[in-house]
Amino acid sequence: MTKVKFLKGFVALVCFVLAFSIISPSLAFASESQDADLISPINQETVIVNESDNDTKAENLEIIQDETTQIDDINPPSINNEIEAQPYALPVVPLLAGIVIKKGVEYIVKTSAGRIVKISAHAADQAVARKITGEMIDQALSNGTKYVDILSGERISWLDGAPMNQRTAVLLNKNTDVIDTVYDQKDKKLKWFKSNWQYKGDIK
Repeated sequence: MTKVKFLKGFVALVCFVLAFSIISPSLAFASESQDADLISPINQETVIVNESDNDTKAENLEIIQDETTQIDDINPPSINNEIEAQPYALPVVPLLAGIVIKKGVEYIVKTSAGRIVKISAHAADQAVARKITGEMIDQALSNGTKYVDILSGERISWLDGAPMNQRTAVLLNKNTDVIDTVYDQKDKKLKWFKSNWQYKGDIK
């Protein structure tokens, strides 16, 4: 009787082991497949993201290469160094009638008659103090009567009957075409003698 029970128990144990060995791989496979199902979408998304990143990088690289090519294709503006290196043939000479005279500033100017003269800083100070404009100096030099001061030798151009009854006297240095001073002179001075003096032409 004991042998029969032992035999039945042994057969039952063998059946259980066989059944377990058959079912266990299926459970393991099912578990692996579920884990694979859970992991695979993430891996796919990661791959997709990586692929999209690579595509984006490739597109950015192409854009940068295109921009570099476009920039390289653009010809920079040419600079004519010969023109820039050339000095001016003549200084810029404003027309005397159009300048605004300021104190302490020297001017090289051209009169409406085409003469080039230099207004000294002292003459500019006197012009501002005496309210004599560039146009008044221009009119005196271009249309005034010429005199010479017999004491100093200065050349004078005096406009008798200037606008607003102001008679402008312009005194040029005796040796150069520099205006030493200007002032309002109502009447001709006794030391002034009429002259046909010429410009020196030394102001360039």
